[in-house]
Amino acid sequence: MKKRNLALSLTLAAAMALTTACSGGSQSSSTPETTAAQKDAAADTSAAAEGGSSDLDTSNPITIAVAAPMTGDNSEYGIGFANAAKLMAQKWNDNGGCLAERFRS
Repeated sequence: MKKRNLALSLTLAAAMALTTACSGGSQSSSTPETTAAQKDAAADTSAAAEGGSSDLDTSNPITIAVAAPMTGDNSEYGIGFANAAKLMAQKWNDNGGCLAERFRS
C-alpha cells in the first residue's frame, strides 16, 4: 500500500510539474498589446484544438524520460508510469505542445 501511494504521489507530482512548466503563465501588465508571436501561438493552439494542422516543431521534440522499474516485482508501476507519460505527451501535442515544441516519450 505504501508503494502504491508513493507511486501515485510521484506520478501526480511529475504531471503537475510538467503541466506548470508548459502553462502560458500570467501576462505582464506593462505591455497590454498582444504581440504578433502571441497571436501566432494562439492561432496555432486554436487550430490544433479544432483538429487542424499546427506549426509544431517536429525536428527536435521534448523528450519525457521515465525512470521506473520495467521488469521485476515492481514492473506494474513502471509500465503504468510509462503509459501515463505517453498519454500525457499525446494530450499535450494534441493541445499545441509547449512553446511550439512537440513531446515524445
